[in-house]
Amino acid sequence: MLIMVFVLWHILAVGVYAIPGDAKDKFSNWTRKTFGNTVRPYILITSQWQQWNLFSPDPLRRVTKYIIEIEEEGRVHVLTTLEPGSIPWWRHATYFKFLGSLLEWHENKEQLIVRFLHAQCAKFDVDAGTSIRLVYNYYIIPKHETVVPVEWWRHFQPDMETWYGTTTTCPSSPV
Repeated sequence: MLIMVFVLWHILAVGVYAIPGDAKDKFSNWTRKTFGNTVRPYILITSQWQQWNLFSPDPLRRVTKYIIEIEEEGRVHVLTTLEPGSIPWWRHATYFKFLGSLLEWHENKEQLIVRFLHAQCAKFDVDAGTSIRLVYNYYIIPKHETVVPVEWWRHFQPDMETWYGTTTTCPSSPV
C-alpha cells in the first residue's frame, strides 16, 4: 500500500512539474496553482527538476526521404528509397540519423557518403562501374501560431525540395 501511494505521489509530482510554464489553458493554470508549491520541493530534492516539456518543446517538422539512384545505359533508375516504413523499425533511427548528419554537418561527408553508396552497391548487387547517387527529398511541415482547421490540412500540398547529392561509381570489389 505504501509503495502504491508513493508511486501515485511521484506520478502527480512529475506530471504537475512537467506542465509547460507557457501553457495558458485553465486546467494547466489551476493544476500549477493548486499543486505547484507542494510538489516543487520533492522534485528539486530528488533532482528531477529538468523541465524538458516532455522531451520535445520544438518537434521536428522536416519530412525526409532519401532516394538512391543508379544510371544504366543512359537511364536513371531508383535503386531504393529510404523513407519511414521502407526499412525495419529497428534500423530506421540508424539510417536516418546517419544520413541526416552526413547531409547537414559532417566534415568528411563526401567520403562517408561515397562509402555508404558503395555499401549499397554491394547490398543490391549492382555491377561495378555503374553510376550511383544519393538524392535527398524533404519538406517542412508548416508551423502555425493558431489552430488551423482540419480542412486546411486535408488540402495541404507540401513543397518538396530536392538535393542531388554525391555521385560515384560502384567499385569492382565488395566493400
